[in-house]
Amino acid sequence: MAVSTIELIQIPVRNIETSLAFYRQALGFEIVHAEYGAFHLRREGVNGIVALSEQISGLEPGSVQGVVVSTSNLAMCYARLTAMGVAIDNVVEVLGGKFATFTDPDGNGWVLLEAESTVMQA
Repeated sequence: MAVSTIELIQIPVRNIETSLAFYRQALGFEIVHAEYGAFHLRREGVNGIVALSEQISGLEPGSVQGVVVSTSNLAMCYARLTAMGVAIDNVVEVLGGKFATFTDPDGNGWVLLEAESTVMQA
């Protein structure tokens, strides 16, 4: 099986309006599709979709953890998120890069990764 991309990540939320505000204002996502209480969001230049919904079968709000997103400038992302009041953990440097973690209003966990070499990009 050859997998080339991840198309969609489902994120369960408690309050869709609060979550939409967070993902749009703090993270820069835009709504690309909305249907039956589910909202598909995408950032400009990114292929994958984040799907927010209050009703995702088998998933509770806050249960999604460790979603890794890449950035070329972790310091800028860190500063922007903290300026918007997002609690983001300290930057951790590891072999080939650095990362910082944060959660959305429901406790779903995200990892911002800035890779410095192909070790972390493979």
